[in-house]
Amino acid sequence: MATYSRRAVRRLSMVAIALSFSAWAGVTFSAPGAPRDMEVTFGKHAGQMMSEIVEEDPGWCQWAIRTSEAEDCGHGLKQVAGWLMKNAPEVMEMPPKVNFGKHKGLTVSQLVEEDPGYCEWILRTAETGDAGPALAEVAAYIQKHHPGFQA
Repeated sequence: MATYSRRAVRRLSMVAIALSFSAWAGVTFSAPGAPRDMEVTFGKHAGQMMSEIVEEDPGWCQWAIRTSEAEDCGHGLKQVAGWLMKNAPEVMEMPPKVNFGKHKGLTVSQLVEEDPGYCEWILRTAETGDAGPALAEVAAYIQKHHPGFQA
C-alpha cells in the first residue's frame, strides 16, 4: 500500500475542497489560451456559434471578413471578422459551399471533381456580368484555385 506524506494529503484535500466549492458556486474553469466561442446575433446565422459556422458555411465567413473592411460595416460584423481572424484564419483558404443550383451544398472543390462542365458554365456566366454575388464568388474561387478551367 502506498503511503503519502501529510503535505501531499493536505494538498490533495485542498484541491478537492476547491473543486467542490467551485462546483457549488457555479465557477467554471477553461484551459488557458483556448479560443472562446462567439454567438452571432444578426443575419442568417443569428443564434449560432462561430465554431459551427466555420464548419458549416466557410463562404459566409469569407464574406464576413471581406465585407468588414468597408467603412460602413456594422459593429457586429466587425466583431465576427475579428473573431475569425484570431481564431480561424484558415477559413480564408477553405473552399466555399455552393448555395445555388443543382449542386447546392457541395464545396467548390467537390463540384470541380464531380461536374467540371457546370464549373465551366459558372465561369462563362460570371464573365457576362449577369452573375449574382454567390455565383461570382464561386467563379472567383474556381479561377484562383483551379486555373486549368476555361470559360
